[in-house]
Amino acid sequence: MSEETVRPAFEGRGRPLLSYGIAFPAATARHLSGTFQASRVYVICSGSLARNSDVMNQLETILGPDTLVGHWIGMRSHTLWSEVLQIAEEVLANQVSTSEELETLAEGPRKRLEIKAPTIPIISVPTSLSAGEYSNFAGGTEDHSKRKYSFQHPIRGPELVILDPELAKTTSDSIWLSTGVGAIDHCIENLCSTSGTTTTSDKQARNALGLLVPGLLRCKKDRSDRDAHLQCQLGSVDDMAACTSGSIELGASHGIGHQLGPLGVGHGETSCILLPAVCKFNAKYNANREKQASVRQILIQDPVVSEVLIARSVNLETSDLGDVLDAIIRELGMPRSLSDVKVGRDQLDGLAENSLHDRWCKTNPVPLKEKSQVLEILEMSSQQNSTTMSFAMNILLFGATGNIGSFILDAILTERSRFGRIAIFTSPQTAETKVTQLNKLKEQGVEVIVGGVEDENAVEAAYEGIDTVISALGRNTLAQQIPLIRLAAASPTVKWFLPSEYGTDIKYGPASANEKPHQLKLKVRAYLEDEISRNDLAYSYVVTGPFAEMYLHLTPGLEEAGGWDVKGRRAVLLGEKGKGEVSLTTMKDVGTLVLNTLLHATAETRNAALCVNSFTTSPDQIQAEFERQLGGQPWDVSHTPLEKLREAETAAWEAGNPAATALTLRRIWGEGGTLYAKRANGLIGEPKVMELGDVVANEIQRVSKL
Repeated sequence: MSEETVRPAFEGRGRPLLSYGIAFPAATARHLSGTFQASRVYVICSGSLARNSDVMNQLETILGPDTLVGHWIGMRSHTLWSEVLQIAEEVLANQVSTSEELETLAEGPRKRLEIKAPTIPIISVPTSLSAGEYSNFAGGTEDHSKRKYSFQHPIRGPELVILDPELAKTTSDSIWLSTGVGAIDHCIENLCSTSGTTTTSDKQARNALGLLVPGLLRCKKDRSDRDAHLQCQLGSVDDMAACTSGSIELGASHGIGHQLGPLGVGHGETSCILLPAVCKFNAKYNANREKQASVRQILIQDPVVSEVLIARSVNLETSDLGDVLDAIIRELGMPRSLSDVKVGRDQLDGLAENSLHDRWCKTNPVPLKEKSQVLEILEMSSQQNSTTMSFAMNILLFGATGNIGSFILDAILTERSRFGRIAIFTSPQTAETKVTQLNKLKEQGVEVIVGGVEDENAVEAAYEGIDTVISALGRNTLAQQIPLIRLAAASPTVKWFLPSEYGTDIKYGPASANEKPHQLKLKVRAYLEDEISRNDLAYSYVVTGPFAEMYLHLTPGLEEAGGWDVKGRRAVLLGEKGKGEVSLTTMKDVGTLVLNTLLHATAETRNAALCVNSFTTSPDQIQAEFERQLGGQPWDVSHTPLEKLREAETAAWEAGNPAATALTLRRIWGEGGTLYAKRANGLIGEPKVMELGDVVANEIQRVSKL
């Protein structure tokens, strides 16, 4: 669209106005000068938007230094009072500067009798589907108690809301889709409410569902779908039209969700976890079955939804609304249980107690008056089991520009649309020396976070909003993973950690515990398995065995370790006959195998070592393939018996020779320490991997360019 549409967001109400059809900078400039005649503007911008786009630069250009009088970058989830106070002080709002003073503005016994009504107009440019910009009330979380308070009269919402689907496309899938489910939650609890609904509100909520549900499923399938993003944005308007059209009382999904949020669960994720359980709870006690059946019918008649239900084997005859919502939310890849968001059973009592104070638990179709009722819903929300885990939406990769990390990142980027944020953590030195490489990554939508892995504050900041951490740190920095794991377990959002296990299996057999090259990896595994609760952090080890490219290389001065010199037509085969099998993985396939681990997270791949590979071969088969591809030319072939390799290994360790590590690993490979009765490729979707002929051809081509 090239023309701006401006209309009231809600029929019969003059404000807020709604603008869409042109990019937000042009719309902002037009309305600041025309609609509001503004001369002093204060900007509040999300941290991720400021970091990952040029939004602030565009606003600074539009406004100029005289008009832009201040700004605030970044608000944490659930609107902490500590941050609200700092902004309130800057804009001189009702002279509040402490939590005690702020409480006198909130709903409750301490609310002031006289509060100055706001007069400054607000323009909102949303990048999520939370839709708070359409209401005249708000919530804020008191930092210490984690209790959320409601702020109502005489609060004033935005005068203008600008919708820009191109800007919305910069939002990560995890935020966009989860807040979209939050909007669906509004619709469902509106339509299923037993108090305050009208024919008009029902029509608006049905319209919203018809836009939101298929729109979100389309966005999940193709995050570049501009029309689907706008469809969702317009659906959120209809959603809030229904919510604010009268005196509709919402239910327990919202009520419990308000108190679940301060435990570190993101907006919208609360709905993903609670809404199906609340629907089942209300249906169980026969509170609103007819209304639920009507909503279910709306959903299953949509062709996009119907396709999902059929693909997920949902029985269209016997399923209830909770089942249908469960399938939709799973298709969006959202969390479906309290354990998914790291809320443990030890927190349920406090969560239930706090929920009883929320007005919408009291107005649930089955009013929640007893803690046992809330606990029943929480118990259902704790038991949402699925073969497929809802992991890997927002990824942070350490070591992304290294030998293996670059292949992992390349593979992930081939499936860019399957993920939300893709971020890498890189050192200041790398940021200076690999500018071109990092700029290319930024152009592909990769967030580049610069910091030292030893800087815990930098790591904690990098973990914000991340659910999956992948380490590709090199052998010399493996021990640095221990604090990274500790911080990941403490993070409210990180759920899954893939440590740097690429290479030889460090627990292949009893002798593995004494192998010197394995010691750092063994310490990392011990810390992860023994010191970290599985409720706090899941792990997967992607064990690949030797890298095929390195296995083929004949190192000058270390010829007894084996390898192939293509240019000199010389080969040294391990073993007296070169027939000992070895499992190899190409570095490119390491990336493919890690990617598929992310895409096929199941109970079987969680908290497990996944022994995967490209192929199994032997030195004599490799030699035969070189000769075949090079036309049968004669080679100088010799053999290193394993006993001779062991002697060289012992001497190297005694002399402090750095080559000792390579000799030990070659000896392990020659002894069969990479072989398995069954590889785990099938558990992660049996991805297409390279074959021996591919690797040999690549090595011949590489040498020809030297």
